[in-house]
Amino acid sequence: MGQQSQVVFDLEQRQRIYNQVVKRLNYATETFISDFTIKILKADNNGMIQDPALGDLLHRFSNQHSQMILDGLKKDLQLPATEQENESPQQPTILIIDDDEVSRRLLTQALKTGGYQIQEAENAQAGYLKVGLYQPSLILLDHEMPEVAGIEFAYRIKQDPAYATLPIIMVTSHRQEKLVRAARSVGISDFIVKPFQKEILLEKVSAVLPLASP
Repeated sequence: MGQQSQVVFDLEQRQRIYNQVVKRLNYATETFISDFTIKILKADNNGMIQDPALGDLLHRFSNQHSQMILDGLKKDLQLPATEQENESPQQPTILIIDDDEVSRRLLTQALKTGGYQIQEAENAQAGYLKVGLYQPSLILLDHEMPEVAGIEFAYRIKQDPAYATLPIIMVTSHRQEKLVRAARSVGISDFIVKPFQKEILLEKVSAVLPLASP
């Protein structure tokens, strides 16, 4: 039998393989977590999810297992230390919590022009999970939501020392003095009034987060 030829990849090709696996693994992990989160929320008929602890657990689990896979891949590809890490910086993540789908879509479209990563939650229960899952740098929070209002959500999140300094901007159609005082008392730092102007939205967000590259 003739000798089989061996395919040899140069460093650039090996790095490209690694980067592609990272992207696909991230996509697979995000898809799994999203499906799993939906199942948890559907099973939670009594609204018992009141903190991001479960989300934190899923976040650590997915990160640990992803890292195990990538560490093995790095070893197999024999990548030098200087080439192992993704050079692109992680863009800030903003979590939008709003029961109105149209409002979430408008906010997402506007924020993506600023280069931010966006996650959405349609109610407080989903919000608690996704705070832990995605570790956002900022929350945009609607006040008038069913079951758990925005101020109550902010109060509960701020009781967790891990999220006590997490900035929250309330997006609301109403800005009465009583609401403003109550929101400030639970740690909400700013307000955006609906219907919002894109320029004002990005200005207030960039005051909290660095503007990312689109």
